[in-house]
Amino acid sequence: FLDRLRCGRGRSDVDAALQIVDAILQANPRVLKDPAPRIGVARITDFTVSLGVKPWAQGPDYEAAAAEINKAILVAFRARNIALPVPQREVRML
Repeated sequence: FLDRLRCGRGRSDVDAALQIVDAILQANPRVLKDPAPRIGVARITDFTVSLGVKPWAQGPDYEAAAAEINKAILVAFRARNIALPVPQREVRML
């Protein structure tokens, strides 16, 4: 699963992103209700807000659940214009 999901800072609604992820986890039949999934803001950096996404699934369902959840999050974020950051590097020529 996505241990940390990065959203573009300043351009995205973190509360909306958390609600979307929660709805996706609640809708996925492979995600266990007990123990409940853990979702929250895991880290804030200069350019991103990282969301912690930690659902539970049965061992045999793990890979399928991870693929379904990751795809659903990507599709939902794109549909709602929640920015996923592009890696940035600064190169200086001396």
